[in-house]
Amino acid sequence: MMIEDRIRQLPSQLENRQNSSQRDSSSRAEMTISYSGNFCGLLLRWKGSLWRSVWKELLIYLVMYYSIRVFYLIGIDYIFEDDDDRDKYRWWRQFECLSWPEDILSMLCTVIHANDETSQRRRHMIARYINLSTALAWRDISKKIRLRFPNVSNFVEAGLLTEKEYEALENINVAALATYAFFFFALFGRQNLIPEMKAGKEIDLMVGQDLMRPFGLDDDDIELNYILDRNIATSFAIVNRLQLMNLPELEDDHFWKHKEGKIEPLPHTIYSRELAEHRPKLHSYVRVGASEDTNSHSLASCISNDKEKRHINW
Repeated sequence: MMIEDRIRQLPSQLENRQNSSQRDSSSRAEMTISYSGNFCGLLLRWKGSLWRSVWKELLIYLVMYYSIRVFYLIGIDYIFEDDDDRDKYRWWRQFECLSWPEDILSMLCTVIHANDETSQRRRHMIARYINLSTALAWRDISKKIRLRFPNVSNFVEAGLLTEKEYEALENINVAALATYAFFFFALFGRQNLIPEMKAGKEIDLMVGQDLMRPFGLDDDDIELNYILDRNIATSFAIVNRLQLMNLPELEDDHFWKHKEGKIEPLPHTIYSRELAEHRPKLHSYVRVGASEDTNSHSLASCISNDKEKRHINW
């Protein structure tokens, strides 16, 4: 009887097992659904969240990080004053190296002072060559000049170079010389005499980055385009227009009228006359015309030796 009862219960047991397996598979299918939205909600929860356990350390870290960043960006001039001064000196030295044509053209007009056509052409050509050499040099260091004159042929269109001069300039073969010179200087420049720093010891500093490149495209860079136009206008005005101007007639001025007598000092105003009364004092002197003995070269007070000839002893 017991065996028969078990046989009768087998179908019901199999059916129960099938139902339980179906429920497990459905629950597993439900668990495979993503819960990304719930994860974002967990980040905003305070009770039982990660922020509650690390907020103190996070606050300390953020305060220290932004404090260092403020000193890094704002107080860098005071912390690294030597580096900044060196960059400023370098910027000013680069500005001083810019060529100005006034000095050499003034000397040129003194040497070639005639106003005939040949002299005028010579002065004009030399002034053009000076500005051409300046433009060719600035073209290699300034992006603004490079964008204005991308090719050497653009100087022909600008009038700084003639067709014959352009052909002569292009026929100069400097490729071989430049190649050999590069490898010659590389023999010395590629020598690693100073050992490189180990990794992890380099410190990047945001010091004077713009000062090191004053010939770029930034608004605060040196305006070489304006300087080039100004030099061209000034140089041609010196060699052409100023040489053709009529000089003033010779007139008898105040000093010419009194050239035979004593030259009076220039007049003073009320305020400058008070300053002019305080003449420089002679603090020390040596006797002039005395023997070469060292004992005679004695220093004395200016007050006690007013009648003697005195000479400033530096």
